[in-house]
Amino acid sequence: MLAQIWGWLLGYVKIRITKGAEPLLNLALQSGIDVYDVIWYPNGTVEAKLYYKQLGELRHLAHKSKSSFRIVYGKGFHFSLKYMKKRIMLPVGIFIFVAGLYILSGFVFFVGVESKEELVVLKEQEIKLVAQDYGIYAGARIKEADFTAMEKAIKKALPNLAWINITRQGTMIHINVAEKTVLAPEDKTKSQGSILAAKDGLIEEILIMHGEPKVKEGDTVSKGQVLVEPLEDGIADAIIKARVWYYGFGECLTKEEITQNSGKIINEYYLSSPDNDKKILLWADKKAQTGDNYKINLVDTSVQGLYLWRNIPLPVEITKLSYQPTYTFYREISEEEAKLEALERAAAAVKKSIPINAEITKETQKLLTSDGGIYQVQVIWECIEEIGIRK
Repeated sequence: MLAQIWGWLLGYVKIRITKGAEPLLNLALQSGIDVYDVIWYPNGTVEAKLYYKQLGELRHLAHKSKSSFRIVYGKGFHFSLKYMKKRIMLPVGIFIFVAGLYILSGFVFFVGVESKEELVVLKEQEIKLVAQDYGIYAGARIKEADFTAMEKAIKKALPNLAWINITRQGTMIHINVAEKTVLAPEDKTKSQGSILAAKDGLIEEILIMHGEPKVKEGDTVSKGQVLVEPLEDGIADAIIKARVWYYGFGECLTKEEITQNSGKIINEYYLSSPDNDKKILLWADKKAQTGDNYKINLVDTSVQGLYLWRNIPLPVEITKLSYQPTYTFYREISEEEAKLEALERAAAAVKKSIPINAEITKETQKLLTSDGGIYQVQVIWECIEEIGIRK
């Protein structure tokens, strides 16, 4: 994502090279022009992208190598600015729209009451009416509300509440609650046994509905540690949230070798004998011009026996060898772009391990190494999530 934002700010163009693609790309790489997203087509046409500011230098190299290319399209801040200059009302409209959003974002339009379990004693409307007395209602202007104080006041006004948490998301207020309930006999078996830590963490919040706590807020716990033990009836019920850390690593090269398949298959047909390895070439598809960046790889072999009439086999057979050409080129980027791409890869790696219901509270970035054109980055995400599991 960061690399895409950077590319948009600098501005880039997509070009189609119709003549002399290979010498032009080689000259571009030698001159330090950052050509990326290169696509080779079987007809010799090549499409690629480069930063807008390097377009003039590429035109000079095209003239020098007698190559031809044309611009398919251009994107980025430079082109958006040109577009807005032609339509002066567009930026004015955008400004008015953004200003309106900013003003409206200070108001509450929706209030929602949510509970993991179905409410029995309390009603959703009852909770909303009490919250309204403390300034939470549709149409209220909440800029810097003290939700902690509101939570304490609402909980005091509703004794049947075991837990309440108020959060704001844009123009919507979420009131998450847990009701004090007495477990029915058929539900008691679901809460039998101790509650353990599902992973390492730092206890942030404990809400005991039933059971004896073995840890307190601020304690560091390890995976498998007992958090809540059941009482004499064998039941333990609690909500335990902890601060958990996730780590992700990413790296990027400033010069990277990229091999790309052309998509074309080249076939060769041979007359051969099953009794020896000798083969006679019968027919072969025309190959492209070879070079240092061009190779063909064997991808399939098939053998077809020959017969006289219907069932008399001949001592020869047809062997078909299929090859796929590949092109190798080098992608070079600046040190700053390498750092950004390594950071993006690290963030993508750590995101896979974070649960959907985890709340991300802090992100830390560390540059581990930057030797030999390789940049390695570590990302640490601090989250708050529920870690209690049943034994």
